[in-house]
Amino acid sequence: MKTLLPLAALATLPVVAAGPAVAAPVLIDFEQAANIAQVNQTYAGLGVEFLDFVTATGASRYAYSPGGHGVINVPGGFGSFDFSLGTLAPATFNVWSGLDGTGSLLGSAVFAANGGSFAAASVPFSGLAHSVTLAAVPAYTGIDNVALGAPPVPEPAHWAMLVAGLLLGGMIKRRRR
Repeated sequence: MKTLLPLAALATLPVVAAGPAVAAPVLIDFEQAANIAQVNQTYAGLGVEFLDFVTATGASRYAYSPGGHGVINVPGGFGSFDFSLGTLAPATFNVWSGLDGTGSLLGSAVFAANGGSFAAASVPFSGLAHSVTLAAVPAYTGIDNVALGAPPVPEPAHWAMLVAGLLLGGMIKRRRR
């Protein structure tokens, strides 16, 4: 019994020392896509699919929606959506819980025209999102440096502390008998 407590503490040490589990965020700058090309599956290896987005080159490569109704799908989900935006007319971005702009609307933002000068933008929302939709005048809104924050991941340190506490409580109870 006296060796059980040190063994339990030793067994939980690697899990506690691991710290929080963090999935890496995804950053897309459109530089690997060809100029004036459909983006579509170009970033499928990163778990991101673009529908109705085409690349163009200005100060750097960016993407725009020629039809004015683009969709960004992320089957693995994401927890934040930040990007650079240049638009000549108002543009609306909606963040959805399902793919293809389905499910619950988690967040929405309307951006005013900024003369096409790219500036930092984001759409605040809560929860796990799987898609973003864009509604704008066709070919008037460009995006770049799309950052999709990692979805929240449970931390193994919390589970290790729970298990260690339960083991310790059980050993104390057994010792009192």
